[in-house]
Amino acid sequence: MPKMLIIILAVVILFAGGGVTIMQQMELGPFEQEVELTPEEKAVAAKEAARKKLLEPPRY
Repeated sequence: MPKMLIIILAVVILFAGGGVTIMQQMELGPFEQEVELTPEEKAVAAKEAARKKLLEPPRY
């Protein structure tokens, strides 16, 4: 029984490491690269954020 537990734990650790590697290679999640926006894109993003804030219902 303990031998099987060690094997299962090793497999879980390998899958977790593989998942992290895939995320790094595909630049997903916390490994995503920040894209520098042009001034025009920043203005559009600011307008969209302001519009979303106006449409947001009040929080009680």
